[in-house]
Amino acid sequence: MNRRAQWMVLLGLGVVCSILLIRLFAEPERAHVPLTYVSGIRLHVEGGRSQPTAALKVNVALLAAGRLRAEEELIRPKNIFAPLQIQKAPPAKKTSVPLVKAPPVPAPPPVVPTVPPPPTPEELATQARIMAEQAALMELGQFRYLGYLSRQGREDAFLTKGKDMHIVKIGDAIEQGIVVRLITPTAVTLRESQSGVEKTVPLTP
Repeated sequence: MNRRAQWMVLLGLGVVCSILLIRLFAEPERAHVPLTYVSGIRLHVEGGRSQPTAALKVNVALLAAGRLRAEEELIRPKNIFAPLQIQKAPPAKKTSVPLVKAPPVPAPPPVVPTVPPPPTPEELATQARIMAEQAALMELGQFRYLGYLSRQGREDAFLTKGKDMHIVKIGDAIEQGIVVRLITPTAVTLRESQSGVEKTVPLTP
């Protein structure tokens, strides 16, 4: 350690000692409180002991009666094995809860069938046309093509309907409203004039 360091240490110690001395002399002197009690001195109590205001009264008869009851209880024999009498609590009263009936379920409203609107005149005409075409197809479907005959440039077809046989050429009317439209070696085309329905009847093998 060099000299400069030694001087620094000594300076620090001096500062610490100065602070301690300042705090010691700056602290105020504690106050001295005199003792209130000194041994050997009796305190004087003013007033002395309080005297009873009235004499106590004892009921001798009540004391004697209580003593007799206690002696009787001790003399009376007791059965230590007797079951203890346990007072049962009275049964709780059953409270009846009134039954509340549920309100009746209302009946569902009656279902009123919806009536469709009447058909228009156009719809009526369409239905009539469809029915007429179906009737015409059924009528044309009753014919059978049995064969044909070609002579002098004219072709005749042999048709049957049930038990009736018809020999016809192109343009002939077989029945009311049924006209032969075409004759070929394999089929005959018939037309129902009122509905305009045509049907090709094949050659029956």
